[in-house]
Amino acid sequence: MYNSSMWSRAVVEVDLEAVKQNVRSVRQLVGDRRCVWPAVKANAYGHGAIPVSKACIAAGADGLCVATIEEAIELRMAGFQVPILVLGCITTTEASSAVKYDIQTALCNIELAHELSRIASLSRINAAVHIKMDTGMGRIGLQQDDLFEFVEKVSALPGLSIKGLFTHFPTADETDRTFTLNQIQVLVAAAKRLSLHGIAIPMLHAANSAGILGYPEGYLDGVRPGIMIYGQYPSTATPKTVTLKPTFTLKSRIAFIKHVPPNTSVSYGRTHITKSQSVIATVPIGYGDGYPRALSNKGKVVVRGKCAPIAGRICMDQLMIDTTAIPDAQIGDEVALYGGGYEYLDTGLIAEELGTISYELFCNISSRVPRIYINE
Repeated sequence: MYNSSMWSRAVVEVDLEAVKQNVRSVRQLVGDRRCVWPAVKANAYGHGAIPVSKACIAAGADGLCVATIEEAIELRMAGFQVPILVLGCITTTEASSAVKYDIQTALCNIELAHELSRIASLSRINAAVHIKMDTGMGRIGLQQDDLFEFVEKVSALPGLSIKGLFTHFPTADETDRTFTLNQIQVLVAAAKRLSLHGIAIPMLHAANSAGILGYPEGYLDGVRPGIMIYGQYPSTATPKTVTLKPTFTLKSRIAFIKHVPPNTSVSYGRTHITKSQSVIATVPIGYGDGYPRALSNKGKVVVRGKCAPIAGRICMDQLMIDTTAIPDAQIGDEVALYGGGYEYLDTGLIAEELGTISYELFCNISSRVPRIYINE
């Protein structure tokens, strides 16, 4: 635990018990027979990869998914022994690290397959790979017509162990189910064809958070929960099959308070002019910390349990709020910007107002805002 004296400017509180409860909810939904590999890429969506990964494993996760080889190595160096899968394409120059640190990699080009095979054979160990199939995301992966020949070639290479075949859903968080259901059918059909030709795929996986919440037919052998681990639903169209606990609270403090007369301008561009005698408080957090400048003149914060509007443009390191309606506000008071149990500070709702997604709000909070972990 920590006390309020441990931070002075701004802080993110990450509730690790909430992370655990969200992982347990996934497990309850998909059952004990399926693997649960949470996505902890991008520093666990801005929450902190190592503490969040520990919470996920403690809650029963079977493996972890990341985006880059560097993220995977960080987890290995921190002592994680579970399977770690890099979802993005690694380069041939990174193949030696994948073998050295026993990192499972997405595979969809033959050059990488040959390099992994060469290094693994020299090391007299097997390099684990998951074949990536593009069933409609259009990002990375093999097209359906190229998959069979590719997997045949890979399965013949020494030192390689095919652990999985997977794809990704681009529209599982939308109302129309047709495209996602077709993706599942294509992936399953590909695995069956490979099996008929003697190529067994131990783990077939596709479901992201939206897939987990809305497509039980897509659970297959394992799932890869992402944003739901962090207490957010992928979209308003996603069914709320389980109750998720928010994990992320962004806080700052009041650093300065001034009483100003009517017609006083606030911040760059003078976009806010007071209409009456007002109390303006300065909060030492801004877009340099990743708090969106787009919330200028329309965002809300909470002080002493009451709502205060953002006044004027958000600066790089500071923003101003109107605390006229909160007469007992003082320098040093906490200011909640995301989360904190207030519905209108929910990152999903704020993201929707800004035309983006909660993933981006989490990831954008910069490293100069410390993460403090509660309920470890």
